[in-house]
Amino acid sequence: MNNVKLTFGFVGMLSTLLAARVMGQTTNATTTSIVQGLPDSPNILYGMFAQVLNNPSSLLVIAFLCILAWLADDMPFLPSKYVAHFCVVIGASIYWMFTSEATVPKSFPHPEAVFIVNGCICGFMAFAIHRQAIARIITLIHGQSEPNKS
Repeated sequence: MNNVKLTFGFVGMLSTLLAARVMGQTTNATTTSIVQGLPDSPNILYGMFAQVLNNPSSLLVIAFLCILAWLADDMPFLPSKYVAHFCVVIGASIYWMFTSEATVPKSFPHPEAVFIVNGCICGFMAFAIHRQAIARIITLIHGQSEPNKS
């Protein structure tokens, strides 16, 4: 990998992390009223949904993971078929850096479980976005490289 790609990737990932932390400091009255209308039961699905509603900026982890997938695709020691696994595992591992425990409803006893599951889902979404982007770029390149047969 060249230094320009690494620099761009590092700056992009750092900026998404910082943007999520800054945007997470603000609260939205509409979001708070939606979350208050949900039941107060210790349910993982409710905990996941309420956490995202309380801090929608935490979804910037998807952009972070897309950049990471883009960089991982060029690593010679990591086969491309493992980029999906890489995204999901890293997403589950770092989601907590994009949010805080205060965003998980107090009725749910294990905020770490919410972060792990939301991180896995975001990692999968990032890989799907990455795969679609790569497929479109490959199609575009093949379309331009073929001579016109008209």
